[in-house]
Amino acid sequence: MFCVISALRQRVSQAHSPRLATFAADSPERLLLADIKERALAGEPSVVPFRLPFTGVWSCTQGVDGAYTHRGSQRHAYDFEVYAEHAGSLCRGDGDNVTDYHCYGLPVLAAADGTVVATENTLPDNAIGGMSLDRPWGNQVTLQHAPSVYSVVAHLAPHTVAVYPGQFVRRGTLLGYVGSSGRSPRPHLHFQLQSEARLGSPSLPCRFVDVVVGEADQKRLEAGHVPREGEALRALEPNYALAAYFELPHGARYTYRVGQRRERLESCLDTWGLPILRSLERRSELVLCRSDAGFSCGELRGAGDSLLGWLRLCLSRVPYDREPELRFRSIVPQRWLGGWLRGLYWDVTASFVRVPGLTLDGWLELEGEQLTVHGSSRELDARAQPLLRTRAVMKRGLGPSLIEVVVEGRVVRAELLGEAPAGLATAPSAHSAVRPAFGLGDWS
Repeated sequence: MFCVISALRQRVSQAHSPRLATFAADSPERLLLADIKERALAGEPSVVPFRLPFTGVWSCTQGVDGAYTHRGSQRHAYDFEVYAEHAGSLCRGDGDNVTDYHCYGLPVLAAADGTVVATENTLPDNAIGGMSLDRPWGNQVTLQHAPSVYSVVAHLAPHTVAVYPGQFVRRGTLLGYVGSSGRSPRPHLHFQLQSEARLGSPSLPCRFVDVVVGEADQKRLEAGHVPREGEALRALEPNYALAAYFELPHGARYTYRVGQRRERLESCLDTWGLPILRSLERRSELVLCRSDAGFSCGELRGAGDSLLGWLRLCLSRVPYDREPELRFRSIVPQRWLGGWLRGLYWDVTASFVRVPGLTLDGWLELEGEQLTVHGSSRELDARAQPLLRTRAVMKRGLGPSLIEVVVEGRVVRAELLGEAPAGLATAPSAHSAVRPAFGLGDWS
């Protein structure tokens, strides 16, 4: 069995069955639910998560099956350039020199962790309109990320490559600077994945993670995205000041008024050492997932009628990005909306009809020391109102002070009554025996 699992992990794509679970759960139904949810949110899973290889806003000027060079075995490739913020031009003036182009000389970053297997650093830039067809890739860096998964960044400026063969680099490491060497009539950045280290090897599909798409007031965060020609793109830019709103002091207890009853939550660690919120009345636990990109809620163990179930709806997925116009998306499985009959129906039918659930559009509103996380489903009821609306008010260093969920016209509201100081943590409960679902809400 070990050999079989090891062999399956060597696959370039996990798109085909059988697929390996990236986490443990206490039932096959929960594994299936997580798989359906993640695929609806981010698309087909990748062996390695790749980020855009640059900072700031760039445009995709040639995408998959492009009109010029992205054809045949090289079809899965991207060219990126920079437009001026307001002028809508790729260059200054007439663009007679490579230095006139806005992307020229900008840093190129590693899209994922990997090992440098090849570089070229000495080829000159072309004059505008010229090309070097005998060395079409120009100055380049090739990284190996996994068995049969390599990335190439090409057309770099001469003598700017900042890494060397054999070096291990982390995602975001500087590789070089944009130039116009090789088959490059004007400065641009070429990026592609391929199945071998040799330049010109067959390209592989690439879906970037945590991509902000659009301009002005039409910006949206995509968990997984294939750039299309003409799109303005940037990588998620985490603002770590937002993380303070989701830090719950270890050992603190919170009392909430939920309708006519009260429910106490405790911030502690489970048996695996991961942060959780525990409901002391309902004997349930919610795994809290934090990464460098954002916050999300993971597996809910125990009673489904706990306040933690509503908190999971409100904070299913929250990025640490302060862009005021940014909209982000999460998937809310129908099974999460409560009721044992609905859960039983999902368990019976999910293997045959894979319905992801409601699509929840979220946005952040920051005012002083208070951060409000809003959510509204795209699906509407008979009165043309969202089937699901959520609101969570977070206070810096304290956590959620208000949780409000409106589902199918029914309102659930929980208000914080008080909290105890940190240092009251107890040992993990006995029913914390299942390792939490790392894949639920994991941003990387």
